[in-house]
Amino acid sequence: MIPIKWKVYRIMNYVLLVASAFMFVKIFEDVLRASYEPIVILIAMIIVFLMLQSIINLAIMAKSFPGKPLTGARSGWHIVSTAINGISFISLAYSFFTMLAEIDNFPSGNSQYKKAIIITILIFTLLLASVLFIFICQLTLKRYLRRTNIILMRTMIDSIGRDV
Repeated sequence: MIPIKWKVYRIMNYVLLVASAFMFVKIFEDVLRASYEPIVILIAMIIVFLMLQSIINLAIMAKSFPGKPLTGARSGWHIVSTAINGISFISLAYSFFTMLAEIDNFPSGNSQYKKAIIITILIFTLLLASVLFIFICQLTLKRYLRRTNIILMRTMIDSIGRDV
């Protein structure tokens, strides 16, 4: 049985993948409208990295869970995914806090801007929380799989002589 933490980890990766794909399409529409601002391109790159690391995480889970340790190529991909996630988290946090610092410069008279700002802050907060949770889980994944594999092997070895 897979613990709830890892079920949530898998669900969060799916949610992050779908949300990132949706946001990338929305941002890509802005880029196609000739809005080549550096912040838009930076956020689009971050979102592509989030999609990539979600795909890697889901592939690793499909091949490793519940009891296979990370070895060889899977271990390398796990390291790449963890690095991408760390960079994405730092970039998202920087963008989020930059946006919060610049919130006073937005026009305050229009209620549409206020709604857009509130929705953007909410989305960034949820993204940051999701990426942070996934990052923390990634840091403990290798140890969890190794420990689960050892327990599984010990159980198999102990059961050999019992049923005779």
